Amino acid sequence: MLGGGYAVEAPYGFDQADHRAAGPATLDAVRDAGNRWVFPEQIDDEGLEAHTVRRLLLPGLPGFGATHGVEVTGEPLRRGVASLEAHAAYLAALPDHPAPEDFIPKITAMGGRAMGVEHAVLFRAHDLQAPPDFLNEAGRE
Repeated sequence: MLGGGYAVEAPYGFDQADHRAAGPATLDAVRDAGNRWVFPEQIDDEGLEAHTVRRLLLPGLPGFGATHGVEVTGEPLRRGVASLEAHAAYLAALPDHPAPEDFIPKITAMGGRAMGVEHAVLFRAHDLQAPPDFLNEAGRE
């Protein structure tokens, strides 16, 4: 599952409220999806099954906890820029927002340098099925 961030401060400044709200909402959704007691009506009335998400991917940047990455050089990068450019009304309402072609390639170039490619998107991967780190560390002492 790919989610958004949730921190107020980000390496590029203060994150937007909608991005911060989407992060905890995604985390709650993926953790609660496997708990049949949270949404019993979906199981009892709608016939859905509980679903367990294994990994949650959050945005990452070099030096800020990135654990994984995907190369996006070429067409994937062009499509990413075009995708944000398609949000014309949203961008028009934010007159100080940089143009997608001005900042997306810079961010992906930073990720690319970290991976040894031209452009990449980096993530922080969280294994939601693994025991908490403190339990692993306690067993080593």
